[in-house]
Amino acid sequence: MGFSSVVYREMKLYAFSKLNIVLSLSAPLIYSLLFASSLAGTISEVDFRGTLVSYPEFVVPGLVVLTTLLSAMTSSQSVFQERDSGMLLEILSCPIHPNVYVAGKIFGTAVVSSVQGVGLLLATVLFFRLDWSPMALLRGTLLIPLFSLTFNAMYLCMCGLARNIQTFILSMNVVTMILMFSGTVFYPIASVPTWLRLFATVNPVTLSCETARAAFLGLSMSTSLIILLAVMFLITLCAMIILRRNVLT
Repeated sequence: MGFSSVVYREMKLYAFSKLNIVLSLSAPLIYSLLFASSLAGTISEVDFRGTLVSYPEFVVPGLVVLTTLLSAMTSSQSVFQERDSGMLLEILSCPIHPNVYVAGKIFGTAVVSSVQGVGLLLATVLFFRLDWSPMALLRGTLLIPLFSLTFNAMYLCMCGLARNIQTFILSMNVVTMILMFSGTVFYPIASVPTWLRLFATVNPVTLSCETARAAFLGLSMSTSLIILLAVMFLITLCAMIILRRNVLT
């Protein structure tokens, strides 16, 4: 009962805030309409795992991953808002076990991120007129919750490590820019500078983008999917430990 209540609360907070909906979708749409569409006019094809694909086919999976990343960044701030307003104390006094609260928080915000990711996927597929098969779209869509869970758990880890919301927002913005531009959202791993390539390879954004592209393009994704699942479970475990120790006590 406690888990479902936390999940429902997260979804309700998002659904009843039109401003949050607009703000959370504005950045991905700007990247899609301005940045990605401009590059699509100058880059005809990209080599992905030995297969030449059009730039829109390459970048759309990355934009979906970027949407879940930015949504997770926005949603994670609610931990500080609940703590500072005293709402967190009321939630835990229901009573709800701290681990149940963290799990519900991760899952609830992941549902919100997934909805946004699916929405952007449909919009960009129509905008770029991609002719992916229904099976390819289904494979890629089913992966979106995995990306959302990974990024939401990651930002909740940062919540637990930050002492106040100002520190969190500053560090969150820096980390997001590093993850986004060292990852393969807009360009292949071969285009990343040599000195940055090792970090880019283990970057969760890169792992998510590579898995998403393989799914949408009908290529093998077993290796990257297994690695991403392991990363998701590890980060989720860290989030539960850190939040319980630093925020929920």
